[in-house]
Amino acid sequence: MSHDESGEVVYTLEEAEKLLPEVTTLINYVRDQTFSRTNGNGVSHRDQALERFNELGLQVRDPNAGLVDFPGIQGGRKVWLCWVVGEPAIDWWHERDEGFASRKPL
Repeated sequence: MSHDESGEVVYTLEEAEKLLPEVTTLINYVRDQTFSRTNGNGVSHRDQALERFNELGLQVRDPNAGLVDFPGIQGGRKVWLCWVVGEPAIDWWHERDEGFASRKPL
C-alpha cells in the first residue's frame, strides 16, 4: 500500500489481492452474528474487524453481502477496486462516485 499526494491509502491490484486472505477472515467476522460478544473490554470482534478495515483504508460497502472496496488507481484516476466475498480475485473496479451496479472488469 502507498499513499497518494493527499495522504490517502492507495493499493495496486497486486497489493490488494495479497490482503484477500485477511479481508476474507475480517468480513466473515463482521458477517457472523455469533461474534457479537465482547472481548472483556466492551469491544466486539465485529468492532475490532471494522476497525482493522479502517486501518487498512478499506470500505465495507455491504457487510452482509461481504462487499469491500479497496482504494486504487485506474487510468490515472482514483477508483475503487471492488471485491465480494467468494470471488477468487479482484476482477472489478468502479468510479469513486459509483457503486456495485457500475462495476467494470479490470
